[in-house]
Amino acid sequence: MISRPLRIIWKCFKWSFLLTLPFAPITALPTILGILNGIYFAVWQDARVSSNTDTWLYELKDIANDWGLPEMTFRDFQEKENEFHVLRLNSNDWASKLGFLHPQEYAKDTDIPINKYGDLDTLMVDTTSSCRAPNEQWVYISEFAWPSINEWDAAFDAAVQAAYIPSALNETRIFFAKCQDTAGFLCGVWGVKAPALMHFSVVDSAPLPDDIEFGLTYSTSTSNLRVVTARVIEFPLKDSYTGLPSSVFPGPEEQMLAMMRGDKLWEQFDPWNDFVQSWLRFHEYIDKKFYDRKGTILCYLGDVEEWIVDHFEKPLGLESTDGIVYSITFLATTTLVNIFILGPWHAIRQTFLDFLGYPRRGEIILGDDFEKEWNPWDDLMGMPNALIQVLDKVLKEAEQGKDYSEDKITTTSRLRTALSSESSGTADFKW
Repeated sequence: MISRPLRIIWKCFKWSFLLTLPFAPITALPTILGILNGIYFAVWQDARVSSNTDTWLYELKDIANDWGLPEMTFRDFQEKENEFHVLRLNSNDWASKLGFLHPQEYAKDTDIPINKYGDLDTLMVDTTSSCRAPNEQWVYISEFAWPSINEWDAAFDAAVQAAYIPSALNETRIFFAKCQDTAGFLCGVWGVKAPALMHFSVVDSAPLPDDIEFGLTYSTSTSNLRVVTARVIEFPLKDSYTGLPSSVFPGPEEQMLAMMRGDKLWEQFDPWNDFVQSWLRFHEYIDKKFYDRKGTILCYLGDVEEWIVDHFEKPLGLESTDGIVYSITFLATTTLVNIFILGPWHAIRQTFLDFLGYPRRGEIILGDDFEKEWNPWDDLMGMPNALIQVLDKVLKEAEQGKDYSEDKITTTSRLRTALSSESSGTADFKW
């Protein structure tokens, strides 16, 4: 089953290589960069999923450790006592506060990936709900929510105050979320970078069959559903139309109010896409770690690539060739690394750890019984110990009715001595 896809991939690579051979001086470097960045991206994305999982579990643990007082819980206190005076979104309740529906399978299937709890591609609105969400909603993504210190937080605070003035903004609902607090999981899954605005809009017509992913169902009929579209507006704005006159300096407050109060200015931003957001965050990461640091291999390769583009591709009118070759190589490398390296590695690793009895990540973070150091020898000795206990029971029953002197050592006592010495011998074993 694996050999056939490999042959197809090899044929595509071979013919692509042969067709681009005349342009080897131009395509060689994008190919190398595509392979290197594809490997980096696959590993980075894998680590990002693991990080989101840990963030989700720690946030659930914080919720479980709320005050739990009848008058007010710690979470209630956090939501009401904030500088923005609007409702905050947390990783565990964001969809319900916005009035959105997730597929029923997300609540029923225990094997669903954790990232799905923050999925923006499958959101729906139930038109029959008594608390139906408005057609437009705004969510401000903040790092710490400090309007007295951060200029963008102060700009959002001014936008909240403007919502009380009769305008189109007054007809929407406004929320905020903190990446460094109870919405860290959402910021990770959505791939957003504070400061940013998330805009949620609801279409007026029922979804088409293609709008609903195969195998997913909702708690109401399709005719009662409406598709939700999310968009990300990250600040500061770059090459975006704000509608501001040339005489107005587009500072933080002006940019944010222009987006929120403008006539559907949010339509100039594409709907949220998981790969696009991951691509943006990855290139920020790799530029900072490699391309912008003198002395790294990728920094030198990037400089050479810029020289080739300026002196060869532009004069020949082949500017797009670089991007096409890089994108194909990047996507192919990422796919191969995920399928043939990271996928099998995680499967083998988890199977081995399950065999040794190592607790899952959720059990370690949420449980209280895993503070002691894990000793795999105890799990490996589980079957021999069980066998010794069975033999001990059989010999004890066989020896019933016999008289032994106090100084006589029985077979049963030998087994007990061996078991106790074995346990004491493995107690100091460290993995």
